[in-house]
Amino acid sequence: MRICDENTLLHARRLYRTALVDSRQASPGGHTSGCWDPDPSVESRQLLTAVTQAENDPRSRLIKHDSRIRTMRASLLNHDTFIKRYDLQGILEKIKYVARPSRARRFWAAARTFRQLGLAAARPLGFLEMRSGTVASRSYIITAFIQAINLYEWIRKYYASLPDDGRRQTRAALADFLLATYRMGVYHRDTKMTNILVPDEARSLETRDFIWTDLECVACGFRPHRRDVIRNVVQLNGSATEILPPAERQAFLNELGATFPWITRPRAVNTIQRWTERRLTREKILGCGP
Repeated sequence: MRICDENTLLHARRLYRTALVDSRQASPGGHTSGCWDPDPSVESRQLLTAVTQAENDPRSRLIKHDSRIRTMRASLLNHDTFIKRYDLQGILEKIKYVARPSRARRFWAAARTFRQLGLAAARPLGFLEMRSGTVASRSYIITAFIQAINLYEWIRKYYASLPDDGRRQTRAALADFLLATYRMGVYHRDTKMTNILVPDEARSLETRDFIWTDLECVACGFRPHRRDVIRNVVQLNGSATEILPPAERQAFLNELGATFPWITRPRAVNTIQRWTERRLTREKILGCGP
């Protein structure tokens, strides 16, 4: 069974490509380029000045910081924003991006596509690139800030206390949320629980409560094959192993089985278990996790 038709795939692909083309027409400024959607008259150099001030503002709240990615909540041009900075590390990574859009530009195009398709994502406010030659060695994506926590933290806080019907509703809502992207011709390559946001005040979940993030990992105009669906399940499985028992993870798999009957068969279940163990082993070695 095909979950989306060719016209749906073409529509998603065209929206994304149009957003990328539009982004290339963004305001240039020497070694910088970018745009600010709330006020298109803001030039990229002005946006760079505002972003730099926000990064150095002691009132800004740092959320995550490593050698490649830095995220923060900051006031920017009178907006409450989430800013994500990407830095390229090493010559090989810079070569990779000679002919490839920056992560921020891809996030921008994907976020605009999501909102046009009716898929939940934070409002994209702008993006910014600093170029070294032909490579955007540093880039920023700026979205409206959402008061939310990631799904991993939400499940750890609330899921065990839900009644049976509440847990069933949450599993069904998460399955519908994932399947909605497939139906619209969109595939998120990093579907782990920390890349799905939930309003902190929500105590039981419906499909509309989930919000996608890390959209630089999205492919638009893509119909997932079995291997791709299994990969998404393994990503969710791996990030849920510490907080959900096997019976709960199997119950979620059964929800997906209504659309993909093959996924509950022994061969697929064994593959999911094997890939999940391999993923967890690799994350343990690398010292990373949900």
